[in-house]
Amino acid sequence: MTMQTANSIKSLLRKILPASFRAFYHQTRYGYALLRGRKLLKQLVIFLKTDHVLSIDEKEVLDYFLARRSPTVFPYDYCRKYSAKDIEVVFDKEKRLYCTILFDGKKLYFKRKMNRSSCARYISSIMSEQDSESPHSYLSDDFAPSNNGLLVDAGAAEGFFALSQIDTSSKVFLIEPDDEWQEALKATFEPYADKTVIVPKFVSDNSEGMNIALDDLFADGETPTFIKADIEGFETKLLLGAEGLLRSARGLSLALCTYHRQSDYDDLSVILTRYNCALSHSKGYMFMFTDPALSSPYLRRGILRAAIK
Repeated sequence: MTMQTANSIKSLLRKILPASFRAFYHQTRYGYALLRGRKLLKQLVIFLKTDHVLSIDEKEVLDYFLARRSPTVFPYDYCRKYSAKDIEVVFDKEKRLYCTILFDGKKLYFKRKMNRSSCARYISSIMSEQDSESPHSYLSDDFAPSNNGLLVDAGAAEGFFALSQIDTSSKVFLIEPDDEWQEALKATFEPYADKTVIVPKFVSDNSEGMNIALDDLFADGETPTFIKADIEGFETKLLLGAEGLLRSARGLSLALCTYHRQSDYDDLSVILTRYNCALSHSKGYMFMFTDPALSSPYLRRGILRAAIK
């Protein structure tokens, strides 16, 4: 099933199924995942304690779980810094959307269907994900978009990452197929309309239907300097649809999510080595116990960082 088909099905189900049923389904699904997560956690602990010599990152995860014995995607104490109670969410009467204030007074808007509490929980989670100690952090002290560069945010969702970089970017492409997020993105980036482009597509290796390949998106000669991609495990297709950019680009950096599937980190690394990229990864590991396909070695790197010199 393609990402486009899967998201179309999800959109249809949201429209035809009652909210109460959807809530019950998600609670039941998470409850099942939590039960399975506890079983997987036991297997992870056994694996880390007996199967091989631990790296520093693995030992940190093992120590965390030995102390707490409860599955969590981010097994690190830094997460305690973030709470939805600390997030102020306000209602914009003109746009009739909730928003929060970030990055020196910038407004970030949410989907129309979200209420105040769900907005606070959502943005608290995003802020935790992008903490400098997080396995999901796109950037590091020595890996960040260049000043006055062209930024591509593939899988932009709410636009948190792009908004954090908007002042230092010459132009930003926000690629997001979800029409509810598109409305929020238009509101968020309205003050920067002169240098933002919202692309209502799925990033892929072709440009058919709702898909767009980056080579086609930038066929007019514009050249990205930084690509961030969080596209639900379709990062490989993004690279296959950007072969021209990867061959010709100089000074291009990429931050690609690698936690959606077990083989993503290795698969993406193999592709990027063809283009003489310097590769590195984010700190630590993620424990994706909610993924039904999770198996040994259980831990996944969150972000693969690549730089073409």
